[in-house]
Amino acid sequence: MQIIPQIVAADRVARKTRAPVYTHAVEYRPWQLQPFMIAPVLPGETMKNLTVQARVITDPLALGFGNIMPWWCEHWYFYVKIRDLPGVKEEFDAMMLTGEAMSLTDTAANAKTYHVGGGIDWLARCLKFITEEGGFRNDGEAWDVSTIDGLPTVAAVKHGANWTDSLTPGAAGTVDPSENLVNPHQTGVVLEEYQAQYEQMRAMRLIDVTFEDFLKMYGVEIPRQVLAGKPELLRYTSNWAYPANTVDPATGSATGAGSWSISERADKDRMFSEFGFIIGVTSVRPKVYMGNQKSSAAIMFDDPFVFLPPLLRDQPHITIRDFVGGSTSPTGPLRNQTSGYWVDVRDALKYGDQFVSAASIGGFAPALPAANGEKRWPTAAMADALFAASAKNKVRQDGTTRLSILGHPTTVVDNT
Repeated sequence: MQIIPQIVAADRVARKTRAPVYTHAVEYRPWQLQPFMIAPVLPGETMKNLTVQARVITDPLALGFGNIMPWWCEHWYFYVKIRDLPGVKEEFDAMMLTGEAMSLTDTAANAKTYHVGGGIDWLARCLKFITEEGGFRNDGEAWDVSTIDGLPTVAAVKHGANWTDSLTPGAAGTVDPSENLVNPHQTGVVLEEYQAQYEQMRAMRLIDVTFEDFLKMYGVEIPRQVLAGKPELLRYTSNWAYPANTVDPATGSATGAGSWSISERADKDRMFSEFGFIIGVTSVRPKVYMGNQKSSAAIMFDDPFVFLPPLLRDQPHITIRDFVGGSTSPTGPLRNQTSGYWVDVRDALKYGDQFVSAASIGGFAPALPAANGEKRWPTAAMADALFAASAKNKVRQDGTTRLSILGHPTTVVDNT
């Protein structure tokens, strides 16, 4: 009797878990946004958890406040879809659908992104995209509006942490406090115009209310969908530490150095809908003071409007104050602004203020805001001033990222 073999397809019954490990050893400078990992992911895969462990140290810091000033060590993990990268979508679609090879190349070698040259530097492309679209830049700002040694920088202080957030350069007198700079005065005539415009738009069906908008009237907020063309933040960690006592090997003097032992997890499931990468970036930034602020912000409270009289409290223009710049008779808490400046003094109520009576804080009081009103971006010289020696100005990090990712359904027989 002849036995005829039969081939029976095995059912797909389970999803196989893969657990890649990504190690990194990076050297960078304060405020630099340093990439340290890139992990490809496939459509339909699900990240179950992520674990990062790292040891981070700095070179010896400057004596004085360098021994006591705290630092933050931050890590970000983003999911970047390949087709969202600028200039990539068409060629990637053609490659996947027709087999046509991509012509995108980044021939220059780049040690900061671990790229030997000659191929596509995916990490460099993702880093620029993350910097512009991941919350490190304001709308319209390019990734390289501020760089140190070719890497983009984070802000000197976290966004919104200082009353100078609304600082805008401009000659004194150019701001008329009698005018509402945000909206026209809400007079009866203006309200009638708004009502007429609204009725016309509704008649032409240019205004539609979605069910999500309807639910918001009840105080129910629908989860915000991931914006197209934006990187998705998977995990953010911020670890704060004081400098540890150490000895400067160059001089034998006691000093301080930043030191962190990082161990963080992300346990929320995340399914990936497209081909893409998980990108890890890190940065360290010290607590700093605005070196060009010469007085407390309380000096601005010498006008009845800044005390928010009840009748005008809902008018945002009343707390805008302008001050004289230059070197002859400057006014306000800043003393280095070239053409004057104006601020919204409500930021002093919202964010707080600094107080400095020390004769010198060294590099921990960088020359910010700059003469042109720039208050966010540090420079390489500012980074060097934090250390005991400008030639020893690095942060070093060794670490590991472990991922647990559910792949596609597998057969009963595992041939791997």
